[in-house]
Amino acid sequence: MTDLGPIPTMAIDSAASVDIRHIRPNLVALRPPQVESDEFQALMKNIKDLGKILDPVHARLKTDEATGQQYFELIDGLQRYTIAQMLKWETIPMLLKDASDMDVLIQQIALNGSRVTTKPAAFAQQLLRIIEVKPATTVAELAELTGQSESWINQRLALTKLVPQIGQEFVDAGAITVANAYQLARLPQEEQPDFVESAQTLGVAEFTATVNARLKEIRAARAAGRDPNKVAGVFEPVPTLRKAGEIKNADLSTVLDGVEADTPEKAAKAVLDWVLQMDPLSVKQQQERYELRRRQKAEDQIAKQQERAAKLSEEAAARAEQLKKDLGLA
Repeated sequence: MTDLGPIPTMAIDSAASVDIRHIRPNLVALRPPQVESDEFQALMKNIKDLGKILDPVHARLKTDEATGQQYFELIDGLQRYTIAQMLKWETIPMLLKDASDMDVLIQQIALNGSRVTTKPAAFAQQLLRIIEVKPATTVAELAELTGQSESWINQRLALTKLVPQIGQEFVDAGAITVANAYQLARLPQEEQPDFVESAQTLGVAEFTATVNARLKEIRAARAAGRDPNKVAGVFEPVPTLRKAGEIKNADLSTVLDGVEADTPEKAAKAVLDWVLQMDPLSVKQQQERYELRRRQKAEDQIAKQQERAAKLSEEAAARAEQLKKDLGLA
């Protein structure tokens, strides 16, 4: 940063118009500027029409460790700060706060909790940062500190248990609601992709019932000493009787080739497995078809979501460009 001389002296909790060059963004900002969103463009138009920012940004006093120069670090107001920069304003109203690193993390959640443009995963990561600073923090304490409900805190924390791709491709994109994402996160990660489609299409009550039913199956399987992954979502071969002509014309030596059949019982078992297509080769072919269907289903789901996201982004960009033209900025 260019040496601008000493920053203005301000009292804590006081507001003043400050040279924008004295202010720097926070390195752990909760959300980046949403410059192409409808909300950002509407806020920019409103600010430009008014010719001023009514709600001051919040900042704290910091010192650059490399240069020793003091500056103001944003706590809240990155969108307004970015708009002021885009409009090439020299000053911006700022409220000076006394805040520790922990305070900044908490205030960002408290001040952004009701803003729909903030991604659910961003809140989840910010809550984890708070817990990393103070590991003994309880959900009740987080709720009190941030001004959110305990259920809100629990839902956001649960998102950290989702497969990252699901969080990015479906939850942050709005294809899966936070309520359904919370339920989805209760399932083992290896099973979550199998329930993505249901999470998108079912209501909260219905999807919750679906998840509860699956969790009940898992608990029952474990109680019985069975592998719970075989209940659903994991390949399990299905016996299917071969056609009569195939059985009639089969060469027994070929059927038993490569199979351990050193006793009559083992030979009979091997033949029966072949008849029911449960022999090693048939099972391998079944599994290959199963995995292919799973991959195709997952790829189709992701492709549809990416197509939807690209379309929304394209429409938002077009609206933003038109707005810039209307404002004479293009």
